[in-house]
Amino acid sequence: MATQTPFTSILKTTLGAAMMLAACTITTTPTHALSKYANDRIKEVASHTSYYAANADKRYTYATRPERDLEVFVWTPRTAPREDAPVIVMYHGGGWNGGTPSAFARSALYFALSGYYVVTPNYRVKNTDGTTPIDAVHDAEAALQWVIDNQGVDGMDWDNQRIALYGSSAGSHLAMTTGLGGRVAGLNNGDANVFAYAAFNSVYDGSPNGYGKGRLGNTIEEYGPYSPLHLAHKDMDPIIFTHGEKDTTVPYSKALEFDQRLEDLGVEKEFLSYANYGHNTGPYYSSSEGGQTAWMQGVYNVEDFLGKQLTAIPEPSSLALLSMTMLTLIRRKK
Repeated sequence: MATQTPFTSILKTTLGAAMMLAACTITTTPTHALSKYANDRIKEVASHTSYYAANADKRYTYATRPERDLEVFVWTPRTAPREDAPVIVMYHGGGWNGGTPSAFARSALYFALSGYYVVTPNYRVKNTDGTTPIDAVHDAEAALQWVIDNQGVDGMDWDNQRIALYGSSAGSHLAMTTGLGGRVAGLNNGDANVFAYAAFNSVYDGSPNGYGKGRLGNTIEEYGPYSPLHLAHKDMDPIIFTHGEKDTTVPYSKALEFDQRLEDLGVEKEFLSYANYGHNTGPYYSSSEGGQTAWMQGVYNVEDFLGKQLTAIPEPSSLALLSMTMLTLIRRKK
């Protein structure tokens, strides 16, 4: 396995090493050259002195649990066209113990400025609700099913065939388990399709040897259905994932194990290894200089990866588009 730093991966692009010296307009730390549009998106995100899930364009209740109602927060694309735009579902981290969708609010805005719909769900966590990681998985799955079932709500016509699942830490675990677990009806019956995953410093291993230390079960029958390492298969959709070599929360060795598993399966992947980072490889916006640089690298790398995957998806034929439209209209009338 050949690990790489973000800068190493950038050197492999056609931008060339010289562009590595270009300075970002927001921070003085040298980083890769930014296009005018990328600069504008960063400036827009950074212009808000505070920004939370409450700043989303829409919010809906997607599930009612005994503990509380659960909501999704939706950002709409800021660029045309808005019809059939891809959608990113972002799951926040927090060790299944805490955290809120606001952690991803600025990243959601960034990708909305890039032309995506973005949905950030909240889900039940131990500290607030006394629930388990498996409860969080079921909430994450219900949130994705809501996205699939509510295509077109309030005129928001995202493309259910182009869904990306995105997360950090325990949220990455939820993203991968939701897509790979086989429990989301809309993925099983062809109503929707996941085209890519993006995972930051993830929980890969659901076994007692992983981060959860048995919270997902102690036998393969118990934890296997909730463990990305064990759920991965040769037809898994492409994934970009990042991990810090100094991570003391989820050991770097687990990222290497996951990478080798994907390598053995032949899964298309991009693994970015950060030599000087711990359990934070840039998933969340930070106003500090170093934190903002890490965040910019994170969103740029994911945006580039998703763009490549979208380009690789063949355009549907006119007949297929007509069939999909008729099927959607029939389902909405039911």
